[in-house]
Amino acid sequence: MGDPLQSALLAVLALRANNRVGGEALAAALWDNPPRTALRQIQIKVWKLRELLNQAFPDEAPQSRPQIVNQAGGYLLLLEPSSIDLVFFDTCVKEARRAAARGEFEEAARSYRKALSLWRGPAFEDIRPPEVSAPGIRAGAITLQDHWIIVTEERVGTDLVLGRHHEVLGELRSLVRAHPLRERFRLHLIRALGRVGRRQEAIATYQEGHRILVQEHGLELGPDLTEAYRVVLARGPVNVGGTVHRSPVPGVVVPPRSRLPLIRAGHACAAEREHAARTMTDRAGVQTGVGTGL
Repeated sequence: MGDPLQSALLAVLALRANNRVGGEALAAALWDNPPRTALRQIQIKVWKLRELLNQAFPDEAPQSRPQIVNQAGGYLLLLEPSSIDLVFFDTCVKEARRAAARGEFEEAARSYRKALSLWRGPAFEDIRPPEVSAPGIRAGAITLQDHWIIVTEERVGTDLVLGRHHEVLGELRSLVRAHPLRERFRLHLIRALGRVGRRQEAIATYQEGHRILVQEHGLELGPDLTEAYRVVLARGPVNVGGTVHRSPVPGVVVPPRSRLPLIRAGHACAAEREHAARTMTDRAGVQTGVGTGL
């Protein structure tokens, strides 16, 4: 689509598909400082977009085509839910979380992968300036990227529960490099490295995270990351269900007679499954009887 404003308008409406967006809200999404003619320009672009949508779906019955309708001083992009990637993505993620809450991690992993397969790159990567400068596009891209990161974190966590530590190592290293402030990716990497016997790399990964998160950004490390580090130092398998202790001073190696007992791998895996089910259930808002207390 050659018209920058037209492209941006369609993108903003698509982000809110099947929901009314008021004229003033559209103007704020399209311009940092909307011109006085903003509403008139939007009206003209909507008229042109309707023509383009009709041309793009010539074989569809009029009622089945994507269409932009006027509604109470705003506009609504009307689409069949099944044709919206975001709707299908959310549906697959909900299915994955429900499966994890039931302890069906293979099914959860499949649903996570189905959801993430819809992503072909960063959100709005193919939109060029000046469209990308529209506030609504910038905000939408950030929100969509956050969705992708959270679901990727959950998918990798499911792979770890299934014992796929070797398989995800390369991906996790890339994710930690790309998102150094995301604690969950670093936690997954430390756990995977500990499981495959790469203890020194796991320690270095934690210490790098401490430097970036605590020393450079003044953030506080989460208890799960601290616990995973202590377990690696103790040469034991990662236990995500145990007691959380204070973080040791970075660079100080705790001797093997750590306060933490060594835990047999089978028990640790069971703890990981229980923890994953609880975490994913909390996010999905689903009550479950997994464990005792996804």
